[in-house]
Order: sequence, then structure tokens, then C-alpha cells
Amino acid sequence: MPNRTVDELRLAAAELERCVGERTAELSRANEQLCREVFERRRAERELAVFRQFAEAAGLGFGMGDLDGQIAYVNHALSRLLGEDDPEQMVGRPFLEFYPEDWEERRASEVLPALAKDGSWQGEVYLRSRQGKQIPTWNHVFLVRDEDGEPFRRAVIVADITEHKQAREALHQSHDELRAIYDGMLDGLMIWDRDTWGIVRVNASLCRMLGYSEAELLSLRIMDLHPKETASELVEMIRARIEGRFQGYSNVMLVQKGGTLSYAEVVSHPITCEGRPCMVTFFRDTTARRQAEDALRESEHRIRTILDSALDAVVLVDSQGRTQYWNPAAQRMFGYTAEEMLEREVHALLPAARYREQALRSFTDFARSGRGRAIGRIMELTAVRKDGREFPIEMSVSAFQMYGKWCAAAIVRDITDRRRSREALERERRTLEHMLSASDNERRLVAYDIHDGLAQQLAGALMQFDTYGSLKRERPQQAVEAFEAGMAMLRQGHAETRRLISGLRPPILDEFGVVAAIAHLVNDRMFEGGAEIEFRKEVSFERLSPVLETVIYRIVQEGLTNAFKYSQSERIRVTLAQRGDRIRVGIQDWGIGLTSPQARKDQYGLEGIRERARILGGKSRIRSRPGKGTSIVVELPLVEAEEER
Repeated sequence: MPNRTVDELRLAAAELERCVGERTAELSRANEQLCREVFERRRAERELAVFRQFAEAAGLGFGMGDLDGQIAYVNHALSRLLGEDDPEQMVGRPFLEFYPEDWEERRASEVLPALAKDGSWQGEVYLRSRQGKQIPTWNHVFLVRDEDGEPFRRAVIVADITEHKQAREALHQSHDELRAIYDGMLDGLMIWDRDTWGIVRVNASLCRMLGYSEAELLSLRIMDLHPKETASELVEMIRARIEGRFQGYSNVMLVQKGGTLSYAEVVSHPITCEGRPCMVTFFRDTTARRQAEDALRESEHRIRTILDSALDAVVLVDSQGRTQYWNPAAQRMFGYTAEEMLEREVHALLPAARYREQALRSFTDFARSGRGRAIGRIMELTAVRKDGREFPIEMSVSAFQMYGKWCAAAIVRDITDRRRSREALERERRTLEHMLSASDNERRLVAYDIHDGLAQQLAGALMQFDTYGSLKRERPQQAVEAFEAGMAMLRQGHAETRRLISGLRPPILDEFGVVAAIAHLVNDRMFEGGAEIEFRKEVSFERLSPVLETVIYRIVQEGLTNAFKYSQSERIRVTLAQRGDRIRVGIQDWGIGLTSPQARKDQYGLEGIRERARILGGKSRIRSRPGKGTSIVVELPLVEAEEER
């Protein structure tokens, strides 16, 4: 073989070896690249598996799509949130299907600019489930880039914030409610720092209460709102509250902006405000209540003073008639102390059990209905004192409600004196009737006496003088006889006139006094032919007042006349005795006596004696027993004539 061919073969073999070596190196490099790619693929698959496990295990929704918004992947959490059964069925569908109608506009104005600038966007979005339900969510949208850093995918993390939103809305509502309460509450509210005692917050009510603006109050310390003299006591109270040693209400004095003192009821509790320990204090203005309580106490004191000073008994009872208040006048009237009557039935002061039962029943019926026929009307009843004595009362009852229950106030007046006065007035009326009747009777008797005596005598005398006038010329002797007969009748009339005058008011009474007048009366001829009349006197006065002398004379005249006419006694004694500043008049007989010492309506003597004695402030006593006689004794205050002048 030629050398040239060998050389060519050698060259070709060398080239072949070189080519084989290069190809082998290329294959080796390709194999290494393939191994690396297999390794990277396996690692990516493992990472993808881990990512899927993480995405599926996460409680948040996760989705990924291409740049056009087509879904490439969603986890089960997001599919469940959107109401889809299978996440795979969502692949290829647009994300816009689950977003609100205005999302495209919002995406263009907010999301895409944020992705271009920062690569991510976060915001609250209401997603639509397949069932049409609006779901409040928080979306975190971000770009997924490739190896070259170019946007490759858009991913979104979706959190269901329904509960969070509900909690936030509830929090906002609570905040609004708290703010409304805070601003609208009538009580003042203050939050102050426990370390500095500086005021942190106040509400409008506290500003109105103290007269400060909110800014003015926030520049003060809590001690600036209280009087200096109460500082030590206030400090101790605040420390007790901070340390939990005191939890109740306190009554404090506050200093308003103008320096005026007011009163408040406060309560405090520890809180944390803006990260620092504070106290919240509530203030209730009690100035008006305190003034009302002071006025009420003053009114109660005034009313109690009036009730305690009242002359009438004042009794307060509950609906069962049990005594709740008993004033001093009631104690004086009934004899029971307030302690003895407290909770005791006031109806026990009525005398008869049936009256008590009736009164209690009437009052109970009234208490149940709130009204009663006897309520508000003045009633006259009989009551019983502690010592058992009965006496008349006048009572007025008024009802009122106390603590939701019916009670009554009774004003009781002892009308013993009034009843006595009324009885005395009734006696006066009867006496006046008797005296008027007696006066009419006396006038009638005087008229009879004048008609039958003096008038007849004067008429006869006139007739005799008329006869004398007609006969004195023709029959002088008969005329003289008529004249003398007329004169005799005039003399009889004159005597009768003196007798009538003596009967009405004897002249001797005015001239010589009552002693002489009684002595003359005892010896009057009208008492001749009857009982023996004895007159005894033990007096040192000379003359008495005319009224007293007239009354004594009439008493003796009435008593002596009754005894002489009706007693059938053989002797009658008249006594007149002076005892200090009293004078005693007595008429005693030992006859048949009276069946009753009371005068009948047609007899005025004894009643006249009683009334004459009473009018002059004296006393009379008339005693009589059948077969033993009658005794009339009258005692009168002695008033001499000089005293009257």
C-alpha cells in the first residue's frame, strides 16, 4: 500500500477518533444535562407535591391563574368557600365569574397598578359563590415570575372574613352604643390616670355638671375638683378604691368652675386606658336631691313641730288601724303615751266592742278601695280615756298613701267643754223660754190684778164722781155720799197700787236693802194664817249691789211662796248668812216634800232659782224627800254696793 494511502488512513482514523471523542463528550454532556434536568424535574415535582400539600392543608383559599385571568389551580379551601364541589372543574374558568360586578373597574384602577408597581395587592372583596351568596373575603393578589423574572402567573390567597367582619361590626356597634351612652348619659363620667391623677377623658354631662369645657377639664387633676379641706379624706378614699378595699358609693363635694359647691354620689373602678393604669369614675349630681332632702327634713321638722304643738290630738294609723304616730296632745287627751299606743289599734279607744268592730270594718273597707263615706267628714263620737272615763270627741279623718299603702290621719278634739257650753246654751234657751213665760205669766197676773182690782176701783170712783157732778145741785146730800164713796174707792185703788208696786219691786228693797226687804216679806200679810215663818240672819254687810239684792230677794220670795203654798209644813225657816266673800241663802220646810226636785214646764219657781244663781256665778242645791220636807240652799259671790260703783 502506498504510503500516501496509509497516511490518509491514519489521518482519517485520527479524525474519526477526534469526532468520536467529541461526540462522546457531547453525549456525556447531554447525559449530564439530562440527569440534571431529571433531578430538577423530580425536585420540582417534589416541591410541587409539597406546595400542593401545603396549599390543600392551608385553611386559606388559594388560587392561581394565567395573566388573562383563567383559573389554573384552586385548592379545596377556596372551592368550598365558593360553593364548588370539585376544584378540578374550576380550572379553565375565569376568576371574574366569582367576583362582584364592579371588580373589572376596581381591577383596572387598583389591582393592576399595584401589581405593576409592587407585585402584589391586598384588599377586601365580596366574592360570589355558585349559589349567589355574597362572601366577605380578604384577597392577597401577587405575581408569580419565571426564571427570567417575567410575570408568569397571578396567584391569590383568599381569607374568609365573615366572622371577623361580624365581630368588627359588633365591635363597631358596641363602640357606637358605648359612645352614645358615654355622650348621652345623665351621669358624669371621668377617666383619670392613677399615677399622675391627671384627667384623661370626660363626657359632656360632667362638663355641664361642673361648668367646664372638655379642654379645661383635661388640663386639671382630679384633686382640683374637690375642696382643699377634704383633700386628705379624698386621698384615703381614692387609695382604698385603687387597692380594692372599698367598692361602694361615696358622697363627695365638688367645686364648680365658679367656685360654687355641689354634691355628687361617685363610684370608681380600675381600668386600663391607652396602655396606662387608670380609674373610671361615675358622678351622679345629688345637689338637687340633697336640697330636696334638706327641704324635706325641714318640712318634716316643721310639720312635727306643728303636730307636737297642736292643741288637738293628731293620730296617724295604717290600713289596719294600728297607730303610727301619737302627738303630745293625744297623750294629754287620752292618757296613753306614744310608746303605749305605737302599733296598737286606735279603735280600742272607742267604748263599745261593736263600735270598735264597726269602725275597724269601715276603715278597712276604705283602705282597700281608697275612699270611704266617713272619710273627710267631721264625726262626733264617744271615746275612752286610759282611766276608763268616757268623753265626747270630734274627729276628722283624711286618707293618704305612704309607700304604696293607704293610711289615715285623724285629728281629734275634746268637745267636753263645747258640749257643756252647748248644754248650757240649751239651758239658757230653756231658761229664757221659762223666764219669758214667767214674765208673761206675771204680766198676765198683774193685768188680772189691775183689771179686777185697781181698774174696777178707778172705774167705780169715776162713776161716783160723775154721780156727784150730776147731783150736787139738786140733791146735795146724795152728791156728798157719792163723793165720799168715790174717795173711798180712790183710797182703795191707791192701796192696791202700792201693793202691786211692792209685789213687783218693794220700795223697801231700794231704801233699806235686802235684809230689811226679806224681814218685811216674812211679815207680809199674804203669809198670814199659814205656817210659822222664821228669819235668821248672820251678815256684816250694809248694802249689796242692786242686782245681787234683787236676785236674793226673788230667790227668797220664790222659795217662801212655794213652801207656803205646797209644803203643808207648820214652820218655814229663811236664813241669810255671810261666809267670807260668799253669801248663803236658805229656805227650809218640813212638809210633804217634792216628788221630783225638777220644775215642771208650767212651774218656774225652782228653775228660776237655779238660773238666777247660775247667772251670777253661784251654786244652788235643792233637796227634797217625801214626808221630810224641802231644802233650798243658794251660794252667791258677795258684791257690795261700793265695789259695783
